[in-house]
Amino acid sequence: MSLILQKLEIKKLNDRVLTQNVILQTLVDIIIDSGIISEEKLEIKIEKNIEKTQELLNSFDKETDFQENSEEVMGSMYFGPHGEA
Repeated sequence: MSLILQKLEIKKLNDRVLTQNVILQTLVDIIIDSGIISEEKLEIKIEKNIEKTQELLNSFDKETDFQENSEEVMGSMYFGPHGEA
């Protein structure tokens, strides 16, 4: 992929992230202003969700490491006739 295409893709991703940020901030303001939840309680819930998501991502990293190690071991094994390799 050329550098120009990569820059365009990055710009598109940045635009998406900014749009999502504006939408989320607007929704948070509406929820807090309407009294559905206090700002403190919302922050606690967000922090808990961040921790859960981080734990999930860490478990994916561990699974990926295990799978890579398993593939290396299996790939290094020879299953053909002995003495003719």
